[in-house]
Amino acid sequence: MAEPRRHGGRLAALLASFVLAARADSAAAAQRLDDLYTAQTIVTGTVAKQALKKLVAADPGRDVRQLGLVDARGGSAAYSGKACVPWFGAITGRNFAVQGNMLVGEATIQAMAEAFEKTEALDLPERLLIVLEAGQAAGGDKRGRQSAALKVYYREEYPYLDLRVDEHRHPVAELRRVFEVARHQLLPFVDGMPTRDNPLGRLPEAIAARLMTPPPFRPGGGGSA
Repeated sequence: MAEPRRHGGRLAALLASFVLAARADSAAAAQRLDDLYTAQTIVTGTVAKQALKKLVAADPGRDVRQLGLVDARGGSAAYSGKACVPWFGAITGRNFAVQGNMLVGEATIQAMAEAFEKTEALDLPERLLIVLEAGQAAGGDKRGRQSAALKVYYREEYPYLDLRVDEHRHPVAELRRVFEVARHQLLPFVDGMPTRDNPLGRLPEAIAARLMTPPPFRPGGGGSA
């Protein structure tokens, strides 16, 4: 998913098994990983539909592949191979692509797409968590629950946010809890990191002091002393 939002630039955000390529102006994600380097080359600076055609044509595993792409203009494209495990499918729209396989049904991705479109006023990390929560509430993976992840890029080469939860009975709910801690503790620190516009970065003294405090006593709690 991508949209013009933070720091005056483009951004990319991903909810997927594998992030094939993610930059400040475009993103590609898939449920399997074969050729990371080809994906990065093709996706960078390319219109989503054109990039999708090239990726699928060059992929010997296309029949079992799912791909979702969003380009710098907000264009999107998705592909599902004929051998993906039912239920599988995709929905694309302005600034987003959502796809899934092994789902309980189409309602999962419909709920996710609707949640994304209805939350435009929110910050992107919060927006994407709502998307995940909507998909889980609509049924999600027909096999059950195990993991959840959220990665967001803004203008920099490093991710603004990169969170995941594995081997959990309620991974989306746990991801929400971890995000609330990160919102108060991690993201203010990331905001002070070096950037393209400010290579030295600027970490406010209050944030630096907060990082020296034992985790349970920081805003949002978490961790142990």
